Amino acid sequence: MINLSLNKISGQTRTRCYFTLVVICVLSIVILPSCVDSGTRILYSGSKVGDQISAAYELFTGIDKKTFVADEGDTIAFSYVSSVEKGRLKMEIYNPDDMLITSFSSNNTGIRELDIEQSGKHTVQITGNQTKGRYQISWKILN
Repeated sequence: MINLSLNKISGQTRTRCYFTLVVICVLSIVILPSCVDSGTRILYSGSKVGDQISAAYELFTGIDKKTFVADEGDTIAFSYVSSVEKGRLKMEIYNPDDMLITSFSSNNTGIRELDIEQSGKHTVQITGNQTKGRYQISWKILN
């Protein structure tokens, strides 16, 4: 068993232990967030209010998501627009089992109706890869 009591350690050694602990904590705070795929967002202004997701950005690499609940048999009208000046942008809809059910062309504008085949929480997912531009997807349940 390791005794973590610092009472029996000399002052100089205790100071080194505290310093080492602080360095480990600081490095953990700096390094661990970079292990998560949070992506890159430069001059990014996004919104996820109501039944829509949108953003305009100078650089976007990563994933942006918004969920919505729909029931089997619902018809949903999606309105989408995107402008891509560089890089790649994917706009996709996933069912509750995380299976892709449709995608929208980037650098395009349109309206698409989708018949829901499975009740539950669906996901609108935007994936950017070194892209510059903007996107907006909104949806409305028709029935």
